[in-house]
Amino acid sequence: MDVDAILAKPRWAPLRRFVEIWYAEPLGATTTPVSEIDAVEAKLGCRLPLVVREWYRLVGHRLVDVNCDRPVPLDKLGVWDGRLALWRENQDNWSVEVAAEPSDDDLPIEVGGEHFFEPFPATVTQALLGMVYSDTFAGVLSGCGDGPLGKLGAEVVGGSIPLGEESGARIAGLPALGVWPMPYTEAPPRGHETLVVDGRWMAATAKAAEEAATLFELGSSGQYVLVLWLTQPSLPGVTAAELMMQGDVAQHFTDGAARYVGGHHDYSDAYMTQVIAMVLRFATTDPVRAFEMLRPHLSPDSLDHLTAGYRPEDTIKFTPCWPPGAETFHMPM
Repeated sequence: MDVDAILAKPRWAPLRRFVEIWYAEPLGATTTPVSEIDAVEAKLGCRLPLVVREWYRLVGHRLVDVNCDRPVPLDKLGVWDGRLALWRENQDNWSVEVAAEPSDDDLPIEVGGEHFFEPFPATVTQALLGMVYSDTFAGVLSGCGDGPLGKLGAEVVGGSIPLGEESGARIAGLPALGVWPMPYTEAPPRGHETLVVDGRWMAATAKAAEEAATLFELGSSGQYVLVLWLTQPSLPGVTAAELMMQGDVAQHFTDGAARYVGGHHDYSDAYMTQVIAMVLRFATTDPVRAFEMLRPHLSPDSLDHLTAGYRPEDTIKFTPCWPPGAETFHMPM
């Protein structure tokens, strides 16, 4: 299966174009050896549909779990009731499936499990493209810098859209994209090659981000989200941070500089006996001042293991504010 020959097929053209625009590496830059696909076929005891072999040849070594719905890795591929699941909902409520049969055609998919809407009919390549769109949204909105097919482009950004009839009308005024909607949505996303909207927005270029900002009046609320991320093998001496998690930090912000809006702990084991990381989120209109007010309430030891950043409430693009001189900050998963 020559990669250039696969990419030349019309059925892969939409995915090739999407990856070219939205990802750091084009489709075909990282590929899976045919021998690995052959080994999986030998293990399963069946010949995969050609379109499935092509999919894994192109993306098998670049699939990323973005903590949303999950593409099935090549080594996890299995046959159940004569079908292959290629993408699964993160709680296994539904899956995108295709018949495990030798065929050169772009076979129709079925959606197994429970879903809100009757899925649109689609072929394998159409459904996979739709899931790449959907999980690219998830990666963009997590702020992690990755999508389901790897590192996103340097200018890719996204966020939320203010609720209201006016925003709804502006979304409806954008052209519908010819993209299969994933099983939890009723209609395809809207927009164009570099701006995609589905109640949220993501832009592939700075120009498209400016278009979204103008169209939806992004940043007009003046609200920001400030995120503090503490990481170390254990967290001794962070009593103040623990109090923040309980909401007691509110007493330090009686002038409205910031409001604690949530957070979580990560633990070293299933018994939750040792905290290894802590994420704290605050809503504020002045994130720099809010951070400077928060900082004295953290121990010096905690500051050595702290990173922090802030962003407008409707745009997932962080400005780092700790440690001094930091150039980037990504929202922790």
